[in-house]
Amino acid sequence: MSKRERLELLERGEGALALSTQARLLGLNRSGLYYRAEEPSEDELKIKGRIDEVTRGMHCQECGGEMEPRRVEVYGRWGEPGRPVLVAEVPAMVCKQCGQQDLDGPTAQRRGRTVARCAYGYRGAADGTWVCHPLTTRSPAP
Repeated sequence: MSKRERLELLERGEGALALSTQARLLGLNRSGLYYRAEEPSEDELKIKGRIDEVTRGMHCQECGGEMEPRRVEVYGRWGEPGRPVLVAEVPAMVCKQCGQQDLDGPTAQRRGRTVARCAYGYRGAADGTWVCHPLTTRSPAP
């Protein structure tokens, strides 16, 4: 008996055997029996469409290429004599063509605070999501 035929034998609702029992008797993996895919709501489709419009319409100021959201690594220097710091997992818009990275205003301000904390020895998840790494003076920084 094919899998499709065995799936058609399943009974749901009041008075039916438990799905786990039916799955065992029919030789089916029960993990896929509980989830039923639903069509997205009209509101969800509108929101996703708007997100596509906003991100698709962004173009690089350097080359005119299409921009896409990514998480990037950003180098920075802080204090005297300019301690090098690497901040990872920073959300940015990146050009698919030339690689130009753009940070919005709040992200750039937050990056500055994270670089400052990192330069003075703070390690680990900075500000909850970003990871910063103080670099040695021998580490290359752009």
